[in-house]
Amino acid sequence: MTVEVDNKSTIESSISNQLSFKSSIGSNPSEIVSKEKNPSKWKNKKKDSSSDWHFVISGFASGCATRFLCQPLDVLKIRFQLQIEPISRSSEISKYRSLSQTFVSIVREESIFGLWKGHVSAQILSGIYGMAYFSTFEILTRTTMKWLFDHEDYISHKQAIQTKPLVNFVCGSMAGFTGTMLSHPFDVVRTRMVSQSEPKTYLNTRQAIILMAQKEGLIGFYRGFLPTLMQIMPFSGAQFATYKFFKDQWLQQFGCDHISIRLNDEDRRQFLIQSSFVCGALSGFVAKLLVYPLDLVKKRLQIRGFEEGRGIGFGQTPYYQGFLHCITHTIQTEKFSAFYKGLLPSIFKSTLSTALHFWLYESFVKLFQELS
Repeated sequence: MTVEVDNKSTIESSISNQLSFKSSIGSNPSEIVSKEKNPSKWKNKKKDSSSDWHFVISGFASGCATRFLCQPLDVLKIRFQLQIEPISRSSEISKYRSLSQTFVSIVREESIFGLWKGHVSAQILSGIYGMAYFSTFEILTRTTMKWLFDHEDYISHKQAIQTKPLVNFVCGSMAGFTGTMLSHPFDVVRTRMVSQSEPKTYLNTRQAIILMAQKEGLIGFYRGFLPTLMQIMPFSGAQFATYKFFKDQWLQQFGCDHISIRLNDEDRRQFLIQSSFVCGALSGFVAKLLVYPLDLVKKRLQIRGFEEGRGIGFGQTPYYQGFLHCITHTIQTEKFSAFYKGLLPSIFKSTLSTALHFWLYESFVKLFQELS
């Protein structure tokens, strides 16, 4: 009996040590256990050592780094999404017929730098989005959970714990909304830079912004905004909710009871950060699979008003009157399967980019914690 108590004490001590590095994203199930045992810990808990600006800078840096590494996959995805003709090796009328053929075609016609087309606007997009995305989620989840635990007259402590997955989904959705509001204009510019044919309509990001402002006004920078929100809010909510779920399961299976009790504090922190890569990859895969059709509609609406920039080299470029017309026209002319054009590079890109995003974000947060 004494041995069992000692073992239990050792494991509980190990679990508490894991909590030395955490944020709203990186917390684990044992944190919930400790709060259930002592609710006052949450109520009276001081603000985490990572101040809000740590989250802002970490989100910006992780967004830029992830974009640089994943931009070629994004270019391939966009080319597939905008192509009306079938994506099939047997299609003689299609410019792009497979992943490998598209890669070779872009490199041959546009050089290796063609895979980074629109990279400047994409970097601005990803930096701003990552900055708003993670900091908004951190602040909202921290504030919401504190409010729930501070109002036990209206909701029991157990109920507050049970609402955490819903809180992650809602706060993740709002984080996606905030990031999209701030970064969407650069998403439109990026899409047009990637989709234009030769000779180029836009020579660089600055010229694209000026010409769009002159010809289309502010509305031009928010083309496809409705389907973007319809896609990004559930995507962001699902991404954070599934990430937290996978992270909790990972720590329960491998962290708390098996590996972590044999690691020193530094190795344990590294283990927790590395788990972010695996769990981020899983959440990116699941979330993208759920909302992909809306991503395709968004991309097609973003080039509305830019039909001449596409030229004839990329095939047909139909004019869509709006969100519903884009959906019905796509079904009528290309069948329902068209909503999954470019799914393979998109899933691969989402899986890799989400893994990198969460991993880099938590690594930067850890770095700032050590420096502060």
